[in-house]
Amino acid sequence: MTQQTETVDDVIAAARIMTEDHEITYTLASESGASLRGAGWKTAAILASRNPSGWQSRPGREWHPVVGQQKIRWEAKERP
Repeated sequence: MTQQTETVDDVIAAARIMTEDHEITYTLASESGASLRGAGWKTAAILASRNPSGWQSRPGREWHPVVGQQKIRWEAKERP
């Protein structure tokens, strides 16, 4: 087991304590998701990029380069 896999497993365990047993996370489509796959996460959806013009709809919101990029939603594997 790699350090990244152990870290992802720790996050899953902590999330289960705080929430229901349904964990999700997102990556950019340009990222491989190898650590998530290695920890048993599955691709749940590929989300289309959104129009970035709505990002600055509130004062003080800073621009981030990930706005407007396609994302992948991941779901954690089921555990007993």
